[in-house]
Amino acid sequence: MAPAGAGAEPPPRFSREEMARFGVKAFDAVVLRPVGLAGCVLGAGLFVPMAVATAPGGRDAVEEAMELMVLVPGRFVFDRPLGEF
Repeated sequence: MAPAGAGAEPPPRFSREEMARFGVKAFDAVVLRPVGLAGCVLGAGLFVPMAVATAPGGRDAVEEAMELMVLVPGRFVFDRPLGEF
């Protein structure tokens, strides 16, 4: 009788590039996405008073404030592929 595991394929080996890519994706998922999500929530909360403050400047000023405080953090968290900056 052959010992257990005899003739079995060895576990797959990953290249340094694949391991580095995994590390970048893991860091993005565990650290950057939650921080970005907190930034989205904070930006959305601050946008309301900022919109009131920029309203006298016209619609363009309010849209610029929304872009900066809500849309940019939202794209960072939700639109960007994992591990790509």
